[in-house]
Amino acid sequence: MHGSSRSIASDRLSQVAAYLALAVVGAVSVALAVRTLARVASATHGLVRELESRRIQPPGRLATEATNLDIARLMVVDRAEEFAFTVGALRPRVVVSSGMAAALPDAEMRAVLAHEASHVRRWDPLRALAVQVAAAHLWFAPLAKDLRSRAVSEHELAADRYAVDRCGRAALASALLRAAPGPGAAEVAVSGFAATGLLEARVRQLESGRVLLPGLRSVPRSTLSGIAVLGFASAVAASWSLMIAACPCPM
Repeated sequence: MHGSSRSIASDRLSQVAAYLALAVVGAVSVALAVRTLARVASATHGLVRELESRRIQPPGRLATEATNLDIARLMVVDRAEEFAFTVGALRPRVVVSSGMAAALPDAEMRAVLAHEASHVRRWDPLRALAVQVAAAHLWFAPLAKDLRSRAVSEHELAADRYAVDRCGRAALASALLRAAPGPGAAEVAVSGFAATGLLEARVRQLESGRVLLPGLRSVPRSTLSGIAVLGFASAVAASWSLMIAACPCPM
C-alpha cells in the first residue's frame, strides 16, 4: 500500500515538474515575443519622428506617380543619399530621399515607387514584424532564426516582380544599381528598396525572370504554417501548465 502511494506521489511529482518545465519555456517564449514587439515598435516610432523632422514638400512628378500607384502616404525627406523604403506596420508610408528624387529620371523613379507600392499593398512591414515576433517566440526552434531573412527576401523579390510588370525590367535594374540602403535598421518595421544582402539575387531574378535565391523555396508553406501553429500551441500550453502547476488537483 505504501509502495503504491509512493509511486503515485512520484508520478504526480513528475507531472508537476513537466508542467513547470513547459510553463517556463512558454513564459520565456512569450516574454521574448513581447520584448521584440516593444523594441521594434519603439525603434520604428523613433525613425518616423526623425524622418518627420526632415520632411519636405514632394516634387509634383513624384506626387503624381504616387497617386497613379495608389500610394496614399508619401514622405519625401531632405537627405542627399539615394534611398527609398516603406516604413510602418499599421500605417505603412513610402519614404523617398530628396537625393533619389532629384537624381533618378522619370522611368526609374516610377519603378522605385512601384516597388514600394507593392510593399504597401502586401503590408510587408507588418508581415515582416509578425515573422520577427514569431521567430522570437519560437527561439527553441532551429528554423526560427532563418524565418525573418526568408520573409524579407521573398518580400523584396515579389516587389521587384511587381515593379517589372508595371515599369519594365530596364528601369528597375538601373534604379536598383544606384540606390543606397536607407536609415532603417533591422529592429524597424521597414521594407527597403536597397535591402542589404539581396542585390545578387535580385539582379539574377531580373536577368532570368525566375526566383533564384538559394534556399528560398526549400521550406514548404505547410512547414511554415506548422511553425505558426506550434507557436500558438506553445502559448496555450504554457497557460494551461501554469494553471495546472498552481493547482495540482487530483486527476
